Amino acid sequence: MATTNHRWRGWGAALLGALLAGLCVLVAVDSSRLVGRSFPGFLVWDNGYLVSFHDSHWTGPSAGLPLNGGRVITVDGEPFPGGRALLEYADRLPAYTSVDYGIRYAGESRHYSVQTMTMNRWDYATTFGVYLWNALVCFAIGVVALFLRPDHLQVRAFAGAIISLGLVLALAIDLNSTYRLAPLYFIAEAILPASVMSFGLVFPIDLIGNRRRKIVLGSIFALALSIGVANAVLFQLAPQAARFLTSVSWVWIGLAGASLPIIFGYSLFRAGSERERVQGAVVFTGALVSFIFGAAGLLAFFLLGWTFSLTWVAAPLFLFPITVLYAILRLDLFEAERFIRTTLGYAVATAAVAIAYAGGVSLLEQVVAPGISSGAGTSFLFLIVLAVAFEPIRQAVQQGVDRIFYRTALDAGRELKESSLEIAAITHPAAIRQQLEARVREALDLEWTQMRSSPLPESETALQERVAYRDELFGWLAVGPKHSGAPFSHAERELVRGMAAQSALALRNLKSLQELRDAQDSLLRAERLAAIGEFSQAIAHGIRNPLASIRAAAQIAGTRVNDERVAAPLRDVIQQADRLDHRVRALLDYSRPFEPQQREIRLATLFDDVRQALASQAARQGVQVEIKALPSSGLRPFSDPDLLTEALLELGANALRATTRGGVLSFSAELSEEVLVLRVSDSGSGVPEVQRERIFEPFFTTGEGTGLGLAGVRKIAESLGGTLSLETSSPQGSTFRIDLPAQRESASATSPTEWS
Repeated sequence: MATTNHRWRGWGAALLGALLAGLCVLVAVDSSRLVGRSFPGFLVWDNGYLVSFHDSHWTGPSAGLPLNGGRVITVDGEPFPGGRALLEYADRLPAYTSVDYGIRYAGESRHYSVQTMTMNRWDYATTFGVYLWNALVCFAIGVVALFLRPDHLQVRAFAGAIISLGLVLALAIDLNSTYRLAPLYFIAEAILPASVMSFGLVFPIDLIGNRRRKIVLGSIFALALSIGVANAVLFQLAPQAARFLTSVSWVWIGLAGASLPIIFGYSLFRAGSERERVQGAVVFTGALVSFIFGAAGLLAFFLLGWTFSLTWVAAPLFLFPITVLYAILRLDLFEAERFIRTTLGYAVATAAVAIAYAGGVSLLEQVVAPGISSGAGTSFLFLIVLAVAFEPIRQAVQQGVDRIFYRTALDAGRELKESSLEIAAITHPAAIRQQLEARVREALDLEWTQMRSSPLPESETALQERVAYRDELFGWLAVGPKHSGAPFSHAERELVRGMAAQSALALRNLKSLQELRDAQDSLLRAERLAAIGEFSQAIAHGIRNPLASIRAAAQIAGTRVNDERVAAPLRDVIQQADRLDHRVRALLDYSRPFEPQQREIRLATLFDDVRQALASQAARQGVQVEIKALPSSGLRPFSDPDLLTEALLELGANALRATTRGGVLSFSAELSEEVLVLRVSDSGSGVPEVQRERIFEPFFTTGEGTGLGLAGVRKIAESLGGTLSLETSSPQGSTFRIDLPAQRESASATSPTEWS
């Protein structure tokens, strides 16, 4: 639907262009009939008002006619017959024939003798030609912009303003020469300042918002239309009132023209991006040169009564649409570059095919076989050959156009293809980020690129794109300026957006793969726990009962013998039975599921209980147990104190086994609103590097214990929603760290997604 609407709008712009071209042809043909003919030496409206539209050597200004407000009443003693009749009367007289004119000016009647003269081509070029040239430039650029981007608010406002200006200039030619379209002129004259204000309010940024803009501009256009219609009606009925309304319209035009550079300058400072500022600066410069002197001239003419030819006011107006066209072509103003590129590419390719066809037919007729080209079969075969050759021709032409408009030989499709192949082979998120930065930087010849977890301010980056897959955000790709200093074209922005999307998809795939691996690990762990559980039950039934009997028998025997040689082995039997029972109990504990009972805990009480439980063992080994740091904030975390006590006791017991006499075992905690961090540190010999990756595996042991202690602590941490890790380890000691959520429910994932 959007494509259909754009197509119909494009055809509407083409139709408008045809109508405006017809208007230019009409006024040019009509006005050019004055060239080589005798005319009064000045120009006058059809209601008798003199027009300040002349060259300096014309006889009317030389005779001192009051061109700023004077009105012709009589011609050679006869009532003023109208503008067209006056031109015909002067044409019948020989050149340099004196004609007496009765002029009313400032409430007084005066007589002036003015010689007729012949209008030459220079006279026409410096008056009608100036207006016609500016009108053609305004129409052409306005219609082209509207054809390229009819869906763009700024384009429509620009086209409305520039076409309105062209209409006033073109219709002014008619008003001063043939008088066919006078009512249309006055309506266009009144609407012009409203159109200029409409453009100023939306470019380069929307100053007042859509709703208020509609209300303000609706009121202004309604007032302007009312003035224009009233002026058209009063032009012949009440010439003085019409003259006053014309003065009001031109003062309004002067104020609008003078305010346009001011509005552009204000918008320039408010522009949010470097691209908008560059575009605004170019258009601001064009508006300043084109409008400021003309606006000052109009205000001086109508408010101060200065007299000079208004052709010089109109002379620099074409510079404004020219600067806008430059901004469209070189700075991608209105994001029209892709449309211009495509249109120009196919136009040149079509012209190349037409020329090739005409040349081929001529070659066949003149060189190969005269008359053969006129045959239907030959033409058909030749068209097939051209159809086959058209695509390579189009591609070659398009590449040339790309180099002109892109200022580079960028092939976006090839870059995206190569980038996708490279990213597909990467298996680590950090490498994908590095590849994205390097690929974009090299493809566009940028000063820098950076993928960040948070966006940069717009003032610090030339371009910034989200790296996101659907609603999952992985970061922002910030892009610096080009080394060439050129702005980014539409295709270059699309390339950055495409590479960011590719990278987001790759990151999402890697994350899905990691989640799958984690799920597999969890499944394997669950299966392993199930097997351990079954094995533990078998051990419990098959070993613990006989073991208890053995221990009881050894205890009874120990009480009945007095011989130390017999008592010592009995004590060893009891000790080894206790040791075996401890291992069986540890196996059963590891295999059973944990059901945490979260409640508010007091860290000081928790650590004090753990220290007291380890005090006797630490005293026997000569190890000092201390609490290094506790949170000073009033926050109280939620967790299962029983499971935490069990985990800290296991970590503390392991640390005591690794610490020699004179060492230190310390506990510490950090607490924020989201995370509770517990640390257990010792001054022992540390964990050998070759063992660090396996110390949390079930049944892995260095020779002492069951190999289920650290595995059990990790299981406790995971059941509480946290993690267990070996934070540091060296020959001077180790630190184990437990990270837990500090609230009843763990916080949801933040954005952007961070994982590795």
